[in-house]
Amino acid sequence: QYSRQMIKKEEELAQVEAMLLTLDTTQISIESATPFFLSLSKKGYAKEVFNLCHGAFASMAPNSKIALIYLLNHIFHYKQEDKGLLKQEFRNHLKGYFETMYATYLQYLIEKNINLESILLLWKERKIFSTSFVDGILL
Repeated sequence: QYSRQMIKKEEELAQVEAMLLTLDTTQISIESATPFFLSLSKKGYAKEVFNLCHGAFASMAPNSKIALIYLLNHIFHYKQEDKGLLKQEFRNHLKGYFETMYATYLQYLIEKNINLESILLLWKERKIFSTSFVDGILL
């Protein structure tokens, strides 16, 4: 028998799945999703949030993949104590996300004038990630 807490957790994780289906690259979409993702991380659900996002990434349309990267960027700019767990969960997979975007969707990025490299350079400049980590993605 599930406790109320478990039911609440499942409902909130279902909301993550729903948000991923509707997430787009608009500022309002990114800004409205960020506090919810951070709140789940604070509740100790960072790994579950990561698993849902990572699982969804492969089947997302290019624009949704970009929106997820924008959402992560927005999350990573929050105070360390708020973003820490999500940052840890996603860190080892960021290179793969960017490689997928450049290897598979380069023409799309060019046509839409989307510069993902600027996000990486910002992470390096603001020391969100180390220079060596960001350079490893840029290469």
